[in-house]
Amino acid sequence: MPLAPVAAVLIDGSSEDLHFSYLIPDALADTVLPGCRVSVPLRNRMASGTVLSISEIDPAESKFALKPVSSLLDPNPILTEPLMKLAHWLAEYYMSPVESVFRAMIPQAVRSASPADKTRKVVRLLDSKIDAEARESLQKRAKKQAEVLDILEASDDKALPLQELIGEHRIGRPSITALEKLGWVEVTEEKVARDPFADREFVATSPLNLNSEQAGALESIMALIESDSDSPPRPILLHGVTGSGKTEVYLQAIQEVLDRGKGAIVLVPEISLTPQTADRFKQRFAHMQDQVAVLHSSLSQGERHDEWKKVLNRQAKIVIGARSAVFAPIENLGLIVVDEEHENSYKQETVPRYQARDLAV
Repeated sequence: MPLAPVAAVLIDGSSEDLHFSYLIPDALADTVLPGCRVSVPLRNRMASGTVLSISEIDPAESKFALKPVSSLLDPNPILTEPLMKLAHWLAEYYMSPVESVFRAMIPQAVRSASPADKTRKVVRLLDSKIDAEARESLQKRAKKQAEVLDILEASDDKALPLQELIGEHRIGRPSITALEKLGWVEVTEEKVARDPFADREFVATSPLNLNSEQAGALESIMALIESDSDSPPRPILLHGVTGSGKTEVYLQAIQEVLDRGKGAIVLVPEISLTPQTADRFKQRFAHMQDQVAVLHSSLSQGERHDEWKKVLNRQAKIVIGARSAVFAPIENLGLIVVDEEHENSYKQETVPRYQARDLAV
């Protein structure tokens, strides 16, 4: 009898770090991986949990009849391999339950089934080269339908949100439905990112000329970044009074990291400082401002969900936030900046207790 794959699943809310073994059904054999969130049967109810590891057993030699994993809660692992290793290290070092560490790493907005992705209906032009005779006929007998085609042709992507057509352009839904039936437009559901900076415009700023001290600091940082990647990371203390230009050094160091295909995390001591720091970074990286993610507890649940997923899905290269942002699942991390590292606010006082500065370095 062939060996059967088994997932060790840590159940959510388990104060004793209880984990149980579940068979992985054939339909999920290639998708259930360490770090995945899954739904599993537990006694007479369904429970959610995180996959710790995958192993194989001989069903004939098993003393118990294992229950199967019911479903995946997310299509891809929520916790990356580096974060899984960090979670186990943190749990051992600070003597905290692994499950509590997972809770700190994964925002509640991501762990729960809600909020779901936000979507909107979009009307898209399917064929901009509509027969001239048909177009002329439409102009005579259905002016609103012809107007829809004109509006869509003039738009950048040949598409507009349905509500914009109805609200701003005074187009009735029947006109759009009629065009759908003709095969000239389609109405689809598209995901909308809940961006906390969606209503903001950022004016690009250019790198400043560094003085000798700043240039020396940047050179030291880059020397470590360019050193042997197999050597353990080393911290650098950048000391300077307020207004001495430390942030400019951070900005230029991060640009160097981005140029090498890596990402960066910037920690600030207080949530209240996050918006002004984010403004500075989004202005400097205005050409890629969508790749600057912000993570902190003052965001709405929907915003936290979308910003975190943006990082997980490799759509963000820079993460800015308070202490919990140290857990951001950024790919190929090249630099972590801990601004004002002496501040006590980097200490987490509730379980799991940790010092974000120490985790960063």
